[in-house]
Amino acid sequence: MTTPLWTLLAAGLIPMLIASIWYHPSLFGNASLNSSFKNKSIFYKGFSLVLFWILGVFLAFGLTALTNHIVGVMQLFLTHPDFTNQDSEVYATYNHLLTQYGDRHRSFAHGVVHGIINSVLIVAPILGIHSILKSGNFKSFLVSFFYWLIVFILVGGLVCHFQV
Repeated sequence: MTTPLWTLLAAGLIPMLIASIWYHPSLFGNASLNSSFKNKSIFYKGFSLVLFWILGVFLAFGLTALTNHIVGVMQLFLTHPDFTNQDSEVYATYNHLLTQYGDRHRSFAHGVVHGIINSVLIVAPILGIHSILKSGNFKSFLVSFFYWLIVFILVGGLVCHFQV
């Protein structure tokens, strides 16, 4: 039970779409432009959009491993020398587990829960340390954190929900 490629490619657009809304001048764009962004036109250049999307795909791929528990089961078996041998007990056990439990916890809501957990445990400390080191204010931290919280919720939900 893996996440289809089209889901990862579509989820890669989410950070860009949310940023275009979140950092728009009528929402939080002026506050973040004054405190952290040096040039708001960076979002509108061609190469930056492509790079933004590619990094979004990387984020979706990473969140797949953090939201789909079957990836952890796969990692247990993948390094075994007999895993590729279809007649081995390891291969049979893996396929049995995948058939029996491969679709467990594969819902949008489960991805949302893990998006929230990963935002709090990964994104908040990174943004907090970055904010402290660059002498940023708390408002800038909150604007950035809630942007990433929304992105992780949507991307986590999307990559967890769709499966092959």
